Amino acid sequence: MNEKERFILSEIMDSTIRAGFMMNPVYSTKNTKERESARCELKILLLSYYLKGYNKEKRTNSKEHINEIEKFQKGICSIEGFKDNLNFGTAQKLLNLFLKYLWICKDFSIPPHCPFDSIVLKKLKEKKYKQLNNSNLTSSWTKRLNKNDYENCLDVAARVTTYEKFATISEWELHVWNGINKANFE
Repeated sequence: MNEKERFILSEIMDSTIRAGFMMNPVYSTKNTKERESARCELKILLLSYYLKGYNKEKRTNSKEHINEIEKFQKGICSIEGFKDNLNFGTAQKLLNLFLKYLWICKDFSIPPHCPFDSIVLKKLKEKKYKQLNNSNLTSSWTKRLNKNDYENCLDVAARVTTYEKFATISEWELHVWNGINKANFE
């Protein structure tokens, strides 16, 4: 890995962790050095997904990806300095956002899922999608999003993606985010 690749990968991991932990108490310690050590271990875990070419060689199906999120969640919970009950919602946000960044910045294949956060969940609950949403979606990815809630979100997002004529959930979610940030570029 050359210096440029190392730099961008480091920035991707830092951005992923910041976004995944924003407004979300995940540490079991207040000690700054222990928190930094836990973040470094998390970067190593993220890096393992990068190095094994996760989602690059072949298209990962939805069920396989959900299993990977569960493994990732267990991996984070085993890191000293993080709460051992870190929820599925936080794990999916971290892994899905990391894969999204790799897709955008590093020529990885399109991720099988998008990061579900409060903005995406709010979008899925919009009035115009009411006929597509036959489940009671949670609005809190940090506190209440479990595996079943996640699967419900995927189901609704797939219907919305088709309705909006996007090929994948990830492309729809990117469009949503770019729409929110549009004002920053005008």
